Amino acid sequence: MSKYTSVFNDAFLEHTPALILWKDTLGRTRQITEYGAKFIGYASRHEVEGICDSDYRCDAAKAAEKWQQQDQKILQSHMPLTIIDIHHYTNENKLAILLTQKAILKDSNNRVFGISCMCAEIKAHLWPQIIKQLLNENTKGHHQSIQSKSIELTDGYSKYHLSIRESECLFYLLRGYSSREIAIKLELSSKRTIETYIDRIKNKLGVLTKKELISFAIDHGLLNIIPKSILMI
Repeated sequence: MSKYTSVFNDAFLEHTPALILWKDTLGRTRQITEYGAKFIGYASRHEVEGICDSDYRCDAAKAAEKWQQQDQKILQSHMPLTIIDIHHYTNENKLAILLTQKAILKDSNNRVFGISCMCAEIKAHLWPQIIKQLLNENTKGHHQSIQSKSIELTDGYSKYHLSIRESECLFYLLRGYSSREIAIKLELSSKRTIETYIDRIKNKLGVLTKKELISFAIDHGLLNIIPKSILMI
């Protein structure tokens, strides 16, 4: 490492106003920006070096198991993930909503040595729209009552070969919307169109009824996945 590389690295971590970190393949934080360290409740970035997500002092540590699952998914697939993180951070456990991007890190020999994590904080005036859209909740200002969530953004449920439109229908169905309400949300002609999509989803997932479909989706973690297109609707 050259002198200038070292100087840049230190300056970047010290002064970049964003939550950026990288972890090794065992899930230990190796480096984090000073801003990021303070965001999760530490006085200095050096206090965070070497600790795992579950060691964080804020309530967001409760999401450690979910984050570890995401990390393993990235390490196995070598594919990046985009995530909406809704958690309580800092020593005061204040609610924050982050758009998080994770990807593998490789050395010059193409060997994986860790995972990068970049988080962009979503401004508070957008929270009601996002929380209602993703969680089907109305906060009415009671942010402390909101449960932590870490939701993957995806263009489709590729494992089950669902189209983007089918993924959108499933997303709203799992949040209690009727076929008519889904049609309105997706600006489609009628509830019959939605029922056709739901029938296709049932066939692809190998279930017979809407009740079985919902149970299957919940049991297989599909409740925590959201099509990227949903955020643009």
